[in-house]
Amino acid sequence: MVFQSIGNGLVSSDYVHRIGGINTVRSKARFVVATLVAALMALPVAAIGTSAQDARDWTVLMYFGADNDLYQATYFCINQTLKALDQENDPDRVAFVVLFDGPKNGDTVVWDLSSGEKADKTAEALGSGNVERKMTDKATLEEFLEWAIPAYPAEKTMLVLKNGHAWCGICPDGTDNAGDEKILMPINDLRAALENVYGALDGAWIDALVFDGDNMGSIEVAYELRAVTDYFVGSQQQVPLEGLPYYLFTQDLVKTPAMDVEQASIKMVEDYVKYYNNTKGTKPVYDKLLANSQMYVTGAVFRMGENGEKVEAAVKAYDSYLDYMLHGNLPAEVVSEAEAHGIDVAQKLDQWMYPDPTTGELVWAWIPLSRNNISSARDCALIGKINDQQGYEWLPDAYTFLWSISALSNYEAYGDSVPPSADTPLRPPLEELKDPFVRLLLENFMEKFGYVEPGIYRGVWSQENLLEDGALVWVSQSQILDRSGNSFPHGLNIWFPPTWLQWDEDDAWSTLFNKPMTYAYYGIGIWLGIDEVILMPAEYFCIDCPLSYDEIGLDFTADTMWMEFFGVYYDSRWLIYGPGDDTGGRVDSKP
Repeated sequence: MVFQSIGNGLVSSDYVHRIGGINTVRSKARFVVATLVAALMALPVAAIGTSAQDARDWTVLMYFGADNDLYQATYFCINQTLKALDQENDPDRVAFVVLFDGPKNGDTVVWDLSSGEKADKTAEALGSGNVERKMTDKATLEEFLEWAIPAYPAEKTMLVLKNGHAWCGICPDGTDNAGDEKILMPINDLRAALENVYGALDGAWIDALVFDGDNMGSIEVAYELRAVTDYFVGSQQQVPLEGLPYYLFTQDLVKTPAMDVEQASIKMVEDYVKYYNNTKGTKPVYDKLLANSQMYVTGAVFRMGENGEKVEAAVKAYDSYLDYMLHGNLPAEVVSEAEAHGIDVAQKLDQWMYPDPTTGELVWAWIPLSRNNISSARDCALIGKINDQQGYEWLPDAYTFLWSISALSNYEAYGDSVPPSADTPLRPPLEELKDPFVRLLLENFMEKFGYVEPGIYRGVWSQENLLEDGALVWVSQSQILDRSGNSFPHGLNIWFPPTWLQWDEDDAWSTLFNKPMTYAYYGIGIWLGIDEVILMPAEYFCIDCPLSYDEIGLDFTADTMWMEFFGVYYDSRWLIYGPGDDTGGRVDSKP
């Protein structure tokens, strides 16, 4: 089963950018003051002495779905938090509150961990009795937050969500406690839950969303959540069994509760890498579930921008790149910049128009003619190589994929890679490039994304190349990943699972599982409920796969055919036109 093997780690709805009643100004202070005033009014005069300045610095809310095979690891994470809090925490400065649901029926519990003990708050938060909540239901998250935020007012609030799997969702939950198949809370349900909480609690806000789950640092996830938090923290890769660095981060936050949201988010990522970075001569000793583990880990911090504008800008730039690759469409600003450089846009686009071998009609042939470059860029961008991800998943780094396409698409003309940055005497002028548009599109993405690389080389992440106005705030990765020489994590991946059986000539997959292979993608399955359609992991097998992101409740690149891009990315050798011709088509192409 997918989640047993992989580790930490869907219903459509219309997207609402901002629901009514949510102030676009992040006014946590207003919420804190309002909460304190309400509390003060209920106290006798002699007891009144609290002011807004007395509010705690931080509340860390933890939503831990462990109704699955990860419950022991989740207990470990809670105990690591307790271990740090037991040393020197002032609960009036920093609060840690967790909603935990384990594998048994009636074991949903809320604990206040702030004093270093598990103070049971279940009755206050959820009511008395044999409490059982389904963690995949957004109503459960809303119930928890609508109780916890007023109960633990703070200047800054962090929400940590444990266990998940990229855009498939979070908190894998056993179906009717069978512990068998896993159903998840879809990302758009997570977004809707936060919107509902903000509408119910005037001025409430989650300053940082932190994901303790596999591959949550995905471009799809970040885009979907762009308008419901200020900072987004996640990993592009698997999160090892021990999870995030709860002991280290809790200890750091308790020691320096005055750190701001960006500092705390960066500290989480730095502590995460420190915890798993066992490659420097002296190995720090931390509590471990897996002894002597050497993990390839990376994590990133993104600022979402007002109403998510920074992430939205980066994703729009990414989508513009895909639109060009797929259809030859160029945004007006790219056309203007190209013309300003003296480039004949129509003439340059014409070089990618070729006659269809069966009809003679001119078709956009950029992809078939560039299929080797696309395949090479794909290989360069994989951050889940066999020797540093145990073969579970091969994930493309979004930045590196686009960066490589830009370089490789101009390689033939000059015999060397063309760096996607400002012209120097060592680089040909923009107008001389074989395809200048991929370079302009990349540079636009780089600016919005927040990272620029000075030239092309097989180097590792370099923090000094961050741009101040981009979405990307911080990236950190383990030294062993730095040294691997074949992985390039830069902050966000595009999540597609492996397809080692795609285009299987003898349909061995169908024979093995007695299922029809309707498309060569084994990442999700569809369960048709009475009133809804739910996407869920299903043995890397897909029946009636969705064709676009909006079909699975994500509005990321909603106008781009999802499977069309999937085909470009994964099977660039066998594309697009007529059976048996030299443009890359296949006689037995799947629909």
